[in-house]
Amino acid sequence: MTCHAAESLTFTPIEEFRSIAAHKNIDFGDKDTSLSAIATVDLNGDSLDEYIGKTTADSSQNSDIAPFYVFSSTSLHAQTPIYLGVIHARTIMLGYESHHGVRDILAFSNIDNDFDYDAYTWNPMHSRYVHEKQITNNMRAEVQ
Repeated sequence: MTCHAAESLTFTPIEEFRSIAAHKNIDFGDKDTSLSAIATVDLNGDSLDEYIGKTTADSSQNSDIAPFYVFSSTSLHAQTPIYLGVIHARTIMLGYESHHGVRDILAFSNIDNDFDYDAYTWNPMHSRYVHEKQITNNMRAEVQ
């Protein structure tokens, strides 16, 4: 695995994003996507922010791993966001590397090792973030 440098994200309670808070149960196709906090970040350098929505961990699973939804919107008032991927982790950070002009996202899930992470990279064919291992496995399958 490639070594990535990382940048922290700052999550703000959803209530501070009034236009998103009004629609905080955004439909991403999952059973419960009630967002509790949002981080804004320009992932592709176009001077327009994308959003990473944080949900609470599933307490029924006795886990602190939660889904983080990456999305964009033509405006904060749009009711239907543009889905860019979901990442399940304890915490996430932005990688300094990028693929296809979009910054990588690093997912940390190992409670015993802060240096153990999974990299999610932009996949233009799917128009969303994909786990780096999925890309490698797909490339191997295409070669065979």
